[in-house]
Amino acid sequence: MVILEMTLSPAEFGRCMPAAVGGAFAVDGDVYRGGAGARTWRIRVTALPRLVLGALALERLRVEVAFEGFGAAEEAAFMDRFRAHTQRGGG
Repeated sequence: MVILEMTLSPAEFGRCMPAAVGGAFAVDGDVYRGGAGARTWRIRVTALPRLVLGALALERLRVEVAFEGFGAAEEAAFMDRFRAHTQRGGG
């Protein structure tokens, strides 16, 4: 299982999902599921307290990604795509 903390709102996370997972998925509350055949993935999203930096308050999520039937290289490829579409850059 991969566990991430992300500074996204639940709505922003949901908007990222089609590109992030690259295929069809189902949503049941705070759980996203997808895959095909013996290869499936599950993502659970839990709201965390906001990150407050002075006057700035950022929404945060705990994101748990679990895989079934994926090899290590397939998991890494999924996570690379997922991160490319959900991570924010800054500087």
